[in-house]
Amino acid sequence: MGKSQWKQSFATRMGFWVGITSAVVMIVLSLVVYLFISAGIMLEAEKRAEATLDNAGDHIDKVLIEVETAVRNTLPDIESHLNRPERFNSYIAHLVSANQVISGAAIAMEADYFPGAHWFMPYAYDIATDQADTLTFSMLGSENDDYLQRDWFKIPVKSGKG
Repeated sequence: MGKSQWKQSFATRMGFWVGITSAVVMIVLSLVVYLFISAGIMLEAEKRAEATLDNAGDHIDKVLIEVETAVRNTLPDIESHLNRPERFNSYIAHLVSANQVISGAAIAMEADYFPGAHWFMPYAYDIATDQADTLTFSMLGSENDDYLQRDWFKIPVKSGKG
């Protein structure tokens, strides 16, 4: 059985072409299935990503509302004691310790608000350790760290909201 017999055998040639055709059909079908499945997976991934972003946005909104409410509740007390800077640490300590979403707070005063203190910004922050939470206090503001020039300070002051 040599080459010439293979060329002459109809069954062999037919089997060969059926095999090739089957292989091509399988490859094409596999490619179509792959494309449909990958498109479906991509669509599902986009839906899940959108849902995750929506949840994150809702969580951020909730945290902002909590922080704004805590500050609004403390503000009248602070404003009524602006001439008593020694009480500022207790206000910011209360803000940090009473609100889980607040890990640090400060009260930044305008330049030379208190005589002899160009910068006056008491700051308290929570250091969580394995044993307990510890509040740490410091005074911020200096020539090297002039909060008076920062946008978070200047914009509210200029707009009358600070």
